[in-house]
Amino acid sequence: MSSKGSGNSSSLPSYLEGTLLLRGRTRWIWTGFVVAVFMFVLQPVEHALGKTAGAPVALLAFPIAWMWGGGVGLVAAAAGYVTNFIWARHLGMEGSLAAPMVFDALAIMAIAFLVGHASRRLEMALGARHQADEAYSQLEQTARDRMFTITDQVPVGLYRTTPGGRVVGGNSALMKILGFADQAALLDANVWDLYVDSEERLSQIEASNRAAEGWREFELRRADGEIIWVRDWAAAVVDHEGNTEHFDGVLEDITEQRLAAARFRAAFEDAPIGMSIAGLDGRIVRANAAVADLLGYPIEELEGLHFSEYSFEEDLDATRDALSRLSAGEIVRYEKRIVRRDGTALWVMVNLAPIYEGADKPTHLISHVVDLTERKNAQEALEHLVRSKDELIASVSHELRTPLTVVHGLAQELDASAKASRRPFVRTGRPR
Repeated sequence: MSSKGSGNSSSLPSYLEGTLLLRGRTRWIWTGFVVAVFMFVLQPVEHALGKTAGAPVALLAFPIAWMWGGGVGLVAAAAGYVTNFIWARHLGMEGSLAAPMVFDALAIMAIAFLVGHASRRLEMALGARHQADEAYSQLEQTARDRMFTITDQVPVGLYRTTPGGRVVGGNSALMKILGFADQAALLDANVWDLYVDSEERLSQIEASNRAAEGWREFELRRADGEIIWVRDWAAAVVDHEGNTEHFDGVLEDITEQRLAAARFRAAFEDAPIGMSIAGLDGRIVRANAAVADLLGYPIEELEGLHFSEYSFEEDLDATRDALSRLSAGEIVRYEKRIVRRDGTALWVMVNLAPIYEGADKPTHLISHVVDLTERKNAQEALEHLVRSKDELIASVSHELRTPLTVVHGLAQELDASAKASRRPFVRTGRPR
């Protein structure tokens, strides 16, 4: 993105205004000079030639009218002709009161008045323009002050730099990011010295000149020598000829984010359990080596793989329900069966958690996958043993129940007979 440079250009340069209007002390100096030339140069030369004419009076009246106005021009013209008349009578020159001289006087006085009037109108127009310029300058200064107040409270660095590396301006956040104590130190810095890699600066200038939008991440060296990571967005501001005047940009310190991302990346990639990041549609965006081993896929083939491609059909509804609950912001844990690439089945425990990335709703999910196959096999074996024990007890109980019933019946019958007729032969109770 590039912007055309703009500025408040005056319709008439200030030095030319001063030359044309001859204000202040310069006006008095020029007035004295014109009168002196008329009195001591033009008049003597004219009378030495033995004639009187309107040219010297015009040279007196017109500049004075331009400097002081039409009224003063009339007086100057009248004074000039009176002086001419006095000199002519004093020297005995003829024709000094001729009709042409009178008509010349009237013409010069009229022209002087018009010249003075034009001068006053020009001065009024320039004065109005100066007032407008002053009002505009005050408005612009007020806007700059307000903008400075606003930008100084922005938590990101705002800057303006030239292609040569001079810092034109920056806010407090920029000074904090780059480690400068005050504005003077910032403005005294050279941008090229802040880049760890000067090629990055050249690349940034080239991208800005191409009006290429987007954020760039690179390293900078702070004033104290510390290396930080920043995220930068810059736009070239060009003049009417298309030449870059300066760059306006935004700078953010992302060192902590980069460190956190590096720590997460190390923990993610080196984790002993399977981990993956997927979209809310269930397609894997990123996976680690452990989950690749678990599924039996090369890690590069996991990107874009949908959960339905490695899940048992009977467990698809459970996975869909988990994704639905995850979209609502819940953390979900459930068991399911997966099919490896070679067709073998595994039981796994899946833990799903939402990833927000600054949004109000989850944008991705992260999953932890733990192999439960051995535990499931052990559990099934234990359940089999328990069932075998119960079956054995039931079988033994059934096999013993019939003979024991017969023995129990004979014992009861023997006991009854003994009580009746064979008591002498059957001894009951404890022996004596």
